[in-house]
Amino acid sequence: MAFQDYRWAAGSSVALGSLVNFEDDVKPNNRKVAGGKLYQVIVQSQPVNAFPVRTLALSGKERGDGIITHVWNVALAELGWQYALDTYLSSGTVVNAAMTIYTRRADLGDFARYNANLTLPDPERGEVVRLRTGVYRVQLRFTNLVAL
Repeated sequence: MAFQDYRWAAGSSVALGSLVNFEDDVKPNNRKVAGGKLYQVIVQSQPVNAFPVRTLALSGKERGDGIITHVWNVALAELGWQYALDTYLSSGTVVNAAMTIYTRRADLGDFARYNANLTLPDPERGEVVRLRTGVYRVQLRFTNLVAL
């Protein structure tokens, strides 16, 4: 049973009922070694910032726009991270993939569904960090969010 309601699926405009809970999806593979102990999947994110670029208009009113980017900070064991990479980013052979996600929209646990592009995490930018043997902190970055 998942602790949080983060969901995802490959492809655009996937129905809410067809989205898979992130924890439930990754957890059966979230081990340091094959046949080893299962580890808890941890997911954390800030609410979606619907207006990442703020511009002050001549009228004095602030206008919001820009491309929406959203990050899930996850802690995964090695095989859980490999499963996510293999399943959703073609084993790291693509830079991004179309996804439908269900993620936090507001501080009080309000969730919403979005089309987005999942971007391959870049270790050189600190998006994949080895915390200890077989455990990683991964930033799953979703760009170009469009509310459904």
